[in-house]
Amino acid sequence: MKRWTLWLGILLLIGLNTRAGTLVEFRTAFGSVVVELLDEEKPVTVQNFLRYIRQDRWKDMFSHRLVPGFILQGGGFAVTNRNTETVGFTEVPDFGPITNEFNVGPKRSNVYGTIAMAKLGGNPNSASSEWFFNLANNSANLDNQNGGFTVFGRVIAGTNVLNVFNTFTYSGNQTTNRLYNLLNTGFPFDSNPNPPAFPSLNRLTAFAQVYTNLMFLTVQELQVAAAPLPDGRPGLTWKSIPGMTNQVQGASRLVNPDWQVLTNLVPVGETASFTESNPNGDRYYRVKIVQ
Repeated sequence: MKRWTLWLGILLLIGLNTRAGTLVEFRTAFGSVVVELLDEEKPVTVQNFLRYIRQDRWKDMFSHRLVPGFILQGGGFAVTNRNTETVGFTEVPDFGPITNEFNVGPKRSNVYGTIAMAKLGGNPNSASSEWFFNLANNSANLDNQNGGFTVFGRVIAGTNVLNVFNTFTYSGNQTTNRLYNLLNTGFPFDSNPNPPAFPSLNRLTAFAQVYTNLMFLTVQELQVAAAPLPDGRPGLTWKSIPGMTNQVQGASRLVNPDWQVLTNLVPVGETASFTESNPNGDRYYRVKIVQ
């Protein structure tokens, strides 16, 4: 009697490491950015980052700083009671500072398409909840100050979205990427001599427009979440990563596995499936993301 075994939740990546890092997705108004975290190289930083995701500390978070050609920053501030008449600003409650891991493991420079931790000036071990995307090669600057800014992930999909943030431009006294403290509402940031560089979706003319024009950022951990086909056929269905090649591989054993490519798919939705056309004995599956 033939038997098929599903290897649940196995996700490997082509990258610099033999083992892949955790995948996280950043959803923006311009599309999604998928990041591979450097779990093994920067363990303290990655586990800190994942803790904020898993405990929902970044609910209704927005980017509070954008400097085109430099960085897009988030992780520090959010809104409460979003889409209601009592919406307001709040600081993200943090878990406290972590150890700077810039010099831990392989050196990772602040080049375009990487994500790094923000911190207080003059204190290398002050990173907590805030992070930033490098929108340019900032290695000469950020690798050589304040103990180095720890890069803990790299973008593997969605650089086109990052490029959008580099197109935000200035226009006279009212800029398209700054949020002004209009009407003295007690905005929780120092506005002197200049207001903080908040990205806004549209040019603001009144404070009432602020909440609907914030650059909200939704961050979630991506998992394969594989399962057998519901009708009992050999194969699997999994939570896919749309727009990237999802490669299904099969092996007849787990000790010294003989992995073979069974199919390459580029899903358009959040789920995908594969049916084994010519099963032969035991079969184990895994899904690999091919860049």
